[in-house]
Parts: sequence; C-alpha cells; structure tokens
Amino acid sequence: MTSATNPQTTETRKSVWKVDPTHSRVEFSAKHMMFTTVKGHFAQFDAEIDWNEEDLTKSSVAAHIDSNSLFTGEAKRDGHLPPRTSSTWRTTRR
Repeated sequence: MTSATNPQTTETRKSVWKVDPTHSRVEFSAKHMMFTTVKGHFAQFDAEIDWNEEDLTKSSVAAHIDSNSLFTGEAKRDGHLPPRTSSTWRTTRR
C-alpha cells in the first residue's frame, strides 16, 4: 500500500540549459596542405542542452550553426570556400 505522503515514485531531476552565445564559441581547426592549421569560428549559433541527471542516456543536445557565419580571419580564404548549402556542406547529422 502506498501512502500519499510517501510516494514510491521519485521525481525525475531534469533541466534544460540554453547556451549563451555571448559567452560561448563554436570553433574549428583544419589542416591546410599538411603544413599549417587554419582556425576559425562560426559567429551565429544557438544550442540547448536537455539534461536528465538520473539517466544520462535520456539527455540530449540540439545545436544550430549558421554555416554562412564562418570566419577564419582571412576574407580571401573565406571567399574561396564553396557555397554554404546543405548539398556542399554536411550540415545535418545522419
């Protein structure tokens, strides 16, 4: 018999976190001609973390990155990159 004041089920400890773009960065690095490393970042993005403290396998992260906001610090190099569409950039996880 279950008492109303002492339930046998526990409340799931869950929280949702929104990434603050002002204090976060999405950065990358890539080898160029096996000699130098090109670094850059994406200026436009957002992400949300759905955290389940009791069962991490039920946690998830959803991120959206605007590939058109890519910046390497070199406008000429950025201009040489292919158009930023889903057909030329792998923009979805499969």
